[in-house]
Amino acid sequence: MVDEKQTLLGRIGSSWKASFRDIVLIVVSILIAFALDAWWQSGRDNAVKRDHLEALLDELETTHNQLRRFLEGVEKSVVASKEILQLMGPSPEVIESSVLAGLFVNSVNVGIYNPKNTTLESMLTSGELSELPVSLFENLQAWTSMAFDIRIDSEHLERNREIDLLQAVKESGYPWSALHGADSTNKCKRLEAHYYR
Repeated sequence: MVDEKQTLLGRIGSSWKASFRDIVLIVVSILIAFALDAWWQSGRDNAVKRDHLEALLDELETTHNQLRRFLEGVEKSVVASKEILQLMGPSPEVIESSVLAGLFVNSVNVGIYNPKNTTLESMLTSGELSELPVSLFENLQAWTSMAFDIRIDSEHLERNREIDLLQAVKESGYPWSALHGADSTNKCKRLEAHYYR
């Protein structure tokens, strides 16, 4: 009877030890699986962040080039406008219509600055850039507002510069044909309509 009792206790004891060992192995396996999943997810998150940052860099470089070209166009327009105004000044000069047409085209073709800030706006909204220094984060937020304002101002400048200069040239007595040469684009047709108002 004692042997049976010891055998039964031995089986229960070894069964309990085996069960405990199995439970520990299962828990350790689950923890390892969670750690591997977290590591894998972290790698994917880093890859996504890297892709977003590369897209942001590309967007900012494109925006920089667009802004540079727009400012060059504004400068060229200002120079041409000054030349036209000097020619029409207190002692108007007679010039060839092709020269006036070239100055006129340079003067009114400022273009419209239309930056694409979709990646930046998305990253600012989603909080992906919240780890940046506060001043840089605020500057990026301010840039999106300024870019919108610059676009609106460039549209206004483009629209009004054409009409104002056209009115000044019309008042000087130059005929429309001297302004546009052989150009028959929609822009020239629109300007011609303003010229004859």
